Amino acid sequence: MKIRVGKSFCLFTVIIASGFQQLAAAEQCDVRISGKVPQNVSLENVEVSTYNKRFPITSRDFSICASKQDLAIYARVSPNNKVYLIDRSGDMPDYLYYGLAFIQTKELHLNAASSLIDGICQNRCGYYASSRIQSSPELQSFAQQYQSTFAQGKEARRAFFKENNPKLNALYGAGIEVNSIEPIDSVPGVDPYSGSSRYFFDQKRLKSAEFKETFKSSIRSKVEKDEALQPLVGEHAEQLKALMVGNGTWSERVDKTHALIAQLNDQNGIAAPAIIDTLQVSLENAERAADVFLYNDGVNPFPSLTKAQSSFDLVLANWTIAAYTNAQDKHKFAALFTERFKQQELPLNRTTDKALSRLMALPSVLSGTIAPSVGYQAIQIEFNNILPDSTTKYEFQDALHQLVFIYEKGAWRLDQVHQLKLSHFEQ
Repeated sequence: MKIRVGKSFCLFTVIIASGFQQLAAAEQCDVRISGKVPQNVSLENVEVSTYNKRFPITSRDFSICASKQDLAIYARVSPNNKVYLIDRSGDMPDYLYYGLAFIQTKELHLNAASSLIDGICQNRCGYYASSRIQSSPELQSFAQQYQSTFAQGKEARRAFFKENNPKLNALYGAGIEVNSIEPIDSVPGVDPYSGSSRYFFDQKRLKSAEFKETFKSSIRSKVEKDEALQPLVGEHAEQLKALMVGNGTWSERVDKTHALIAQLNDQNGIAAPAIIDTLQVSLENAERAADVFLYNDGVNPFPSLTKAQSSFDLVLANWTIAAYTNAQDKHKFAALFTERFKQQELPLNRTTDKALSRLMALPSVLSGTIAPSVGYQAIQIEFNNILPDSTTKYEFQDALHQLVFIYEKGAWRLDQVHQLKLSHFEQ
């Protein structure tokens, strides 16, 4: 009796491989999309369409699984990513229902209510504002009215939007009290994707510049008072010049300075004490110059951030508008961060640089326009009542980002910022 081991093994391998593929597909259920096809629509050419995939729908009540690759939702607060239920039986596709998909979305139900959200939000909503609007009784009432138009066809649906648009738009931010600011005329051009590092002071350059300036002005003053020092100082000109133009790290410059001071201490020249004193004062001034940026004692240039009793949404709105409009002022910009952040996070790595850039640009990105003053209110609407009120610390984390604000030395300051990679679905 001959046993065909090869073919049996191959068949077994195919079955196992198929099972693993199905298991992998099941594990890719990042968002479950569900809904019900209207009764007046044939199921013959109905599909759910995401950014990268079409799912044929064969039953009136449907529930399908989509991966983050299918959806391709960019990691933004307002990604403007839509999922559609489409009837392709006619000459032109009929977009029956659609809904906004966000990074935080785990379940998306396509129906009349989800279809009304996009027109209301107009790129001003993130996950939280859109969810709040969709669950409101007012929106649900409009959704019932909108659903009743389906039996009458496309024109009836269009007429509904035309008639009710003003009332629907009024649902955005309804019942939420927000602070306002004066319109901002000039936009500083904050890049929402990268580049926030350039707004910080450079400790090496800052200290080096202060060191050079202090030494030159101090030694000049000493020579002017005692002309006899001029030729004696000149004897050390080459050593001093090498110290002034050094391109190494600040710690290397400090070590070289101390080495020169030790050398001068071994000499009995008249100029040695004058040079030693000037070098020591130059080092001290350089360290103090950095302290102006690194420490927050008495540094509160933004009155809107000094009130300890501020809600999270207001802290976020005030902080982002301050960062957005003062990015070019290094002294003011440094005051927006905790001492820990400035002493441990600088210079920024690429990940933090990008996350901070996107946070700083939030007033512009979430405004639906290029008006940061509009975005200032949109931030308050988006994050309204997300966290319990605090007077010391706010920690916010979801699938998109992590933020920590601390009330430190009289003002709210950013302590941590992390955001999901923009094109995370490509991983």
